[in-house]
Amino acid sequence: MENLYYYLVLTILFIFFAIKLVFTRNRNLPPTPPFALPIIGHLHLIKKPLYLALESLLSQHGPILYLRFGSRPVLVLSSPYAVEECFTKNDITFANRPKSMAGDHFTYNYTSYVWAPYGHLWRSLRRFTVVELFSSNAIHKSSSAIQTEVRHHLLRRVFRNSTSDGKVDLKNLFSLLMINFMMRIVAGSPGTEDEAAESEIEKKFLAEFKEVFYPSLSMNVCDFFPILRLIGYKGIEKKFVKLQKLRDEYLEKIIDGIRSKKNTCSMDGGEKKIMSLVENLLSLQQSEPEFYTDVVIKSIIMMMFIAGVETTSITLEWAMSLLLNHPEAMQKVKAEIDRWVAVAAGGEVAGPRSEAATGLSDATREAAVAPSNTMGEARLIAGGTGGSRQAVVAVSAAENVTVAGGSCEGERDASCAREFGREFGIATSCIGAVTVEITSIWIRPRKTLLKCVVREN
Repeated sequence: MENLYYYLVLTILFIFFAIKLVFTRNRNLPPTPPFALPIIGHLHLIKKPLYLALESLLSQHGPILYLRFGSRPVLVLSSPYAVEECFTKNDITFANRPKSMAGDHFTYNYTSYVWAPYGHLWRSLRRFTVVELFSSNAIHKSSSAIQTEVRHHLLRRVFRNSTSDGKVDLKNLFSLLMINFMMRIVAGSPGTEDEAAESEIEKKFLAEFKEVFYPSLSMNVCDFFPILRLIGYKGIEKKFVKLQKLRDEYLEKIIDGIRSKKNTCSMDGGEKKIMSLVENLLSLQQSEPEFYTDVVIKSIIMMMFIAGVETTSITLEWAMSLLLNHPEAMQKVKAEIDRWVAVAAGGEVAGPRSEAATGLSDATREAAVAPSNTMGEARLIAGGTGGSRQAVVAVSAAENVTVAGGSCEGERDASCAREFGREFGIATSCIGAVTVEITSIWIRPRKTLLKCVVREN
């Protein structure tokens, strides 16, 4: 009997403190939607697309929302002030990501900068990222890589499709652009060469890269209900293990290739060039082998591919889609580019326009790409007198001069067109008292626009 009273008192005290603890914790929590169901919490309120479902809940309950997805508490913020409070005054509290199945398998035991817990490892990786990837010097070095890819990859393909009345698949185009750009930064060379454009080799490379690096690292249903992971729900964990094996082999191949090439060049005394990210990491590995292990190097490269390719290509695709559906916004973008961006010879972005160039309109940016297969006598449209300046030449249609495969054949009157070449060439035409040096080409209906430099003879 005495034991019965003892257990009864303990039970009452346990219930009392449990209720008090629950209500005390909930007292300071943000608003939460009603109708949270047992076990699943608020998951039944979340429907696709996710951002619209969250927008609907936020409009009903305010800019800060507390949800429960299974066993996971979730804080949703749509207020800039609240976000600032979280990531400035309480940044250490929010520094760590919650552990998940994807994190367990894809982050090399959480040694990736994006996933590393707050501490010495995270600070060291952050220091490397800030200095080697996002410093002004690093961005300046990488700018030539993106300009090369835009010129070699983007413009040539658009030009080829425009001359053959073909369609441009922006999704694949942007994906290849970003993959090749990231490969230049990471490994020092693009994934595919221009000669392989639209070939089976290129398609195979794109499909392989997407298969390995495009699957999402986001949380899945097993993270909300851990018991499902124990029973191997839908074989999700087995798929993660298989995918990580593919990623590891892909990254190992890149590192081993550059390491062997680096050793060969050092023995031969090869010419110095701008080091790729992997070369830089391998150099650091020689001085700090305990920290810059192959595992850390692979985790850095993997995050570059995952965070830098798909997200950027999707952003570009959405931006183009929105601009095409809103012509007034497209005109504003063109006007702003014309006002603030100067274009150097060869079509590269040279930076802000100088005062001497502010009066010249870059007509190539206003031209919708359309098929055209003829060009003829050059007629100077924008120029002036004296010195060397950028101008735009319009070429009216003529039957006796054709453009095929990026080269110009034939001549007419005083203009002598030479081969444009693989870069859309550097073609020189003599027109009266001036020489027009062609640097890039865009096609418009019934005429061709050429970006050029005009010099007096």
